[in-house]
Amino acid sequence: MLRFLRLRISQAGSLVFEQVLQGHMVRFSLYSRFAAYCLYKYRLFIGSQFSLWFRILRLVQFRQLRSLVYVGFRLWLRKIHHVENLPEHGPAIIVCNHTSYYDWGILSAVYDKKYIVFLANQDLLRRKFVSWLMRLNILVYINPQKPGYSYFRDVLRYLQQGHIVAIYPEGTRSRTGRMLRPKVGFVKLALHTGVPVIPMGMKGAYEVLPPHKKIPSFRKCEIFVGEPVRITLDNPAFSDIFYGKKHVKEVTDVELEKVAIRIMDHIAKMVGQEWEDRLLRRKVRK
Repeated sequence: MLRFLRLRISQAGSLVFEQVLQGHMVRFSLYSRFAAYCLYKYRLFIGSQFSLWFRILRLVQFRQLRSLVYVGFRLWLRKIHHVENLPEHGPAIIVCNHTSYYDWGILSAVYDKKYIVFLANQDLLRRKFVSWLMRLNILVYINPQKPGYSYFRDVLRYLQQGHIVAIYPEGTRSRTGRMLRPKVGFVKLALHTGVPVIPMGMKGAYEVLPPHKKIPSFRKCEIFVGEPVRITLDNPAFSDIFYGKKHVKEVTDVELEKVAIRIMDHIAKMVGQEWEDRLLRRKVRK
């Protein structure tokens, strides 16, 4: 309401003062001209000093609202396994499976006092309520048709600033609850930055809000947190994949995908999740 009145007064002041300058209010008294001048000055005051207090007020209300929303999401959280593996500070990359819209809410509830950078599909802008809730954190939108490198630069900047970045390598929600073939973007980020990757598995989020439902059911979820992983060329865990590689530029897309599949398979094992791709399921479970 205050914002509406502020806008109306400033618009009225500017309009009246413009009419005074154009000579359309010559018939009015000196008092009317002085009132128009005061309204115009009030508009300048609103645009400079007074707007700062509005921004501070909005920021305080936003933080209170954010805490309230994520306390509500905590009602769906039963337990966090191996909570000691969760990073308290960034930079770090959290890699998680994606079975429901509730995944990000439950993850945000874990960090209710810290902003997390989420990579989000640009199509979420069409879902007004979901996109509004997700804006309670920091979002980097990706166009799945033309991803480009702009999002890559944005994520690099946030990592350099010490943020925690959450990535869902599957790219979209699983329609069956099974693990989808991952994309390799988070592996590239980890290789170029040396930032640790924290594997995280959500169990039960699919039952809370599967893709074919709009109203969530009240069921408890669990979070499984794996040990931090450094994706480097000299890491013994990836020596069979990066064998003979001396520089990051020598790593091929096939090798990047092998690393991504290995990490996501570790997440699938933590939560007891199967792969959607049968050939991939046979390959990784040999």
